[in-house]
Amino acid sequence: MLTFHPVYEEISPKIENDDYLIRLFRTALYAIKEEDGSLSRAVSQAPPDFQSFYNQGDHGLGYWAFESQIIHSIYKSWLAFVPVAWEKRNPQQPNQIDLVVYKPCDRTGPEQWEPSLICEAKWWMDNNTATRVALKTDFKMMERWKTDVEKRVLIGLWYWDAAALSSESYASIALREEIANQLKTGVIEMLYMGAFPTDFTTMESPDKDGYFCMGFFHLRK
Repeated sequence: MLTFHPVYEEISPKIENDDYLIRLFRTALYAIKEEDGSLSRAVSQAPPDFQSFYNQGDHGLGYWAFESQIIHSIYKSWLAFVPVAWEKRNPQQPNQIDLVVYKPCDRTGPEQWEPSLICEAKWWMDNNTATRVALKTDFKMMERWKTDVEKRVLIGLWYWDAAALSSESYASIALREEIANQLKTGVIEMLYMGAFPTDFTTMESPDKDGYFCMGFFHLRK
């Protein structure tokens, strides 16, 4: 098990005995924490003349970095742990899935691996109309993956102050039920959520401690 203790962690009772999934999700969170620290160190090494410029912005991942950048960091962290593909084409649709985790099967040769978990990442900073549309689009994309997989997981990303340290702050049960009903599928379950401190500034709360949060939500049919 990865020796890493998030500042906040919530594990669903459904996976509390699943060391494999907990390690997978913690490894992803740790990878983003390291990426956040790398960015902060890069800013701190800028010449003194630049500091007044960078002080106006964010020194960590507390801003809307591209989801592909975050996914790539997770992909690299999983390479030595699980067979994983990045930006994998959906066999049934002209689009790509952010991450596909594989497991061995009974076949031999190139077909000895089969998908077991697919992931899409999405910023989930609030529950406004644009966010609803974006989340539903990603859930639909995973729903269209017709090959049998054990889990279809949306990785929700958000950051804020201490108020963000709750799975219900932004990724609310009501919204998950609403999206599931619109998709006419089963339920959307929170499997894991973790957070780490990050350096961010806002006009409203420049002195508050910042946190970067990741939630893993399973689309269960």
